[in-house]
Amino acid sequence: MLASSPLADRRGRAIAYRLGSATGFALMAASIKVAADFGIAIVEIMFWRFGFGLLPLFVYIALRSGPGVVRTRRFSAHFWRSVIGLVSMYLSFRAIALLPLAEATTISFAAPLFAIALSALLLGE
Repeated sequence: MLASSPLADRRGRAIAYRLGSATGFALMAASIKVAADFGIAIVEIMFWRFGFGLLPLFVYIALRSGPGVVRTRRFSAHFWRSVIGLVSMYLSFRAIALLPLAEATTISFAAPLFAIALSALLLGE
């Protein structure tokens, strides 16, 4: 019998992680759609999304060397990243609420194309 190589083991784990991620995002999008259809405000949906995201963050901080693990020297960069992330999340959640789920997903799959165009225009890459 041939022993599995470390590369094959990593590929298998990577595929499993990617499938888990895609499943998680699909479930989240469907949950956003259902919640919006029940009349729950997008900001409230975002609040709960962030609220549930805090639990893994607190576990990570507890398992590491304490709150110092999240200390940064570039506060303004993290601030602007957070602002951009909030706006992006709001717009994404709003699109999911307004569009049929298949159309919203199709548009999101085009995001890498937009990133390429913007990297050329904004970053000169």
